[in-house]
Amino acid sequence: MDTIKNIIENFVPEDITIIEYNDFSNSGRFKIVIDGENNVDLNTTSSIAKNIKKSKLVNEMFPDGVQLEITSPGIDSKLIFPFQYKKNINRMLKIATYKSEKSFNAKLVSATDTSIKIKFDNGNSTKLDYKEIDSANVIIKI
Repeated sequence: MDTIKNIIENFVPEDITIIEYNDFSNSGRFKIVIDGENNVDLNTTSSIAKNIKKSKLVNEMFPDGVQLEITSPGIDSKLIFPFQYKKNINRMLKIATYKSEKSFNAKLVSATDTSIKIKFDNGNSTKLDYKEIDSANVIIKI
């Protein structure tokens, strides 16, 4: 029998990735964070939630109903996938690498499927492979 995660994945369009999946299925609750190359909007998350709730398999597994929270990553969320870096080119990032104990700020200049190029305030630039990055967050300026 399909797990609930597999069933839910079937309702997520191919151009969208599940970033985070939290299963509290004992209580019929699920939290799913999704993102894609194009921004994920409220219509997308609502449509996915409605389709999941209408699913015959989901209704059979949870006859008392399910509580779904489907959302996109917050502006302070870590960048995980290459497409997330690509969406944030020309933005400032706070980056922590596995090699260094300290994090640093740099401008994201470019991103490929395997690495990023960043530029520091002093004008120097460098390339980092994703496997070198412990965490990266967009710096929010208000």
